[in-house]
Amino acid sequence: MGRIVWYRYKQEEYEKKAEQCKSPLARYLHYYKHWRGHLDSFALESKRYDALRERIGEKEMRGDELADHGWVYRGYSQLVLARRILAYSYVFAFYAFDKILFKDNVR
Repeated sequence: MGRIVWYRYKQEEYEKKAEQCKSPLARYLHYYKHWRGHLDSFALESKRYDALRERIGEKEMRGDELADHGWVYRGYSQLVLARRILAYSYVFAFYAFDKILFKDNVR
């Protein structure tokens, strides 16, 4: 007959392991949510850009007095660039700073 081995449940050990897993997961989720949010905003801005081009095209076809809309395109391209930089700054921070920035912010 086989030998029966009884394992004693040690609640403190499991609670300690659970707490150790929470911190890295919370850290990852923090950076992931911000990265994903900026990428989603970037995607929305791309859709809005098409609508913006159509509206400006309509105004230019009507002979609108403010025919110089270059500033709108330049501003919009700056917005898109800023979204992309912000999104990937969270990826950089996740890997570069490990737990240094995060330990005081989230508990």
